[in-house]
Amino acid sequence: MKVVNIVKAIKQIHPEYIVLIKIGKFYYSYSKDAYIVSYIFNYKLKIVEENIRVCAFPVFILNKIMAKFEENKINYIVIDRRNNYEVDE
Repeated sequence: MKVVNIVKAIKQIHPEYIVLIKIGKFYYSYSKDAYIVSYIFNYKLKIVEENIRVCAFPVFILNKIMAKFEENKINYIVIDRRNNYEVDE
């Protein structure tokens, strides 16, 4: 199953949450979540398959991202691909 499909399934269950998926040494957000992360942190957007926008940042920045989300009362879910897409936070 593609990561994009996993994100869509998670967003159906938790539409009000920003989904961050750890893949390797980066966390990725997709579609609308990518726009939000890009806007808040001034990160670049990339286009991947099926014209979907993606925003990524290194693993060591996660604490900064989470602190900013909590400061702004933004709901988020952190998922690790290696753990069969189980929620970490």
